[in-house]
Amino acid sequence: MDDRYMQFGGQFAVPPSSFQRYHVYSFHHLDDLAFMRFCNEAFSYFPDLQNYLDSIRSLFRNHGWEGDGRIQLFWLPPFVVNSHDTHGIYCFHVKQNNNGTSWIASPIALRFKGLNHLSEEIYP
Repeated sequence: MDDRYMQFGGQFAVPPSSFQRYHVYSFHHLDDLAFMRFCNEAFSYFPDLQNYLDSIRSLFRNHGWEGDGRIQLFWLPPFVVNSHDTHGIYCFHVKQNNNGTSWIASPIALRFKGLNHLSEEIYP
């Protein structure tokens, strides 16, 4: 795998289709988005950037996102996700423009009150 994918702790050194296994949540409302990077900028050096973005868009649309808003990336430290490594995890976020709904996709189940879990349990 190309070293460019390793910037994010290797989490994205996977085929874009693997995003379809992510857990998806909705939440009303995330308002301070300044700490999140836009995916098209964060992944700008990925040779197959468009395939990654299309897969993430498809994931959100399959769970009710209407397709407006810009997809962002944010990091959760290991102590937040109960991980014993030092990498933490990266999650995707998009805020729907017409009603402010935030959509979040995570590679692991997030156990936070208030998140509306929209995916079937993949990892018990």
